[in-house]
Amino acid sequence: MLGGRLDSGVYNLVEYNKSVMELVENIQKNHPNIEMNFTNQHLELPQQMVKIDERILKLYNGEKLSFEEEMIVLKNHFETSSI
Repeated sequence: MLGGRLDSGVYNLVEYNKSVMELVENIQKNHPNIEMNFTNQHLELPQQMVKIDERILKLYNGEKLSFEEEMIVLKNHFETSSI
């Protein structure tokens, strides 16, 4: 992205809009032995949906990964950075 020409302003750099439950499901799929504790299950929590901004996303020329693949990369980053 460095070197790309973009007007100054506020840009939301997102590729996905995922719910907390989608994150939980992904974590459980990749780590079936993990223990999850849900609190305040009766609460209806607000959602924060972010519009995908193609103006900045089109400047990204990195590897295209699925959400699950990105979660695995993130997990590996935390594992190797805490050694």
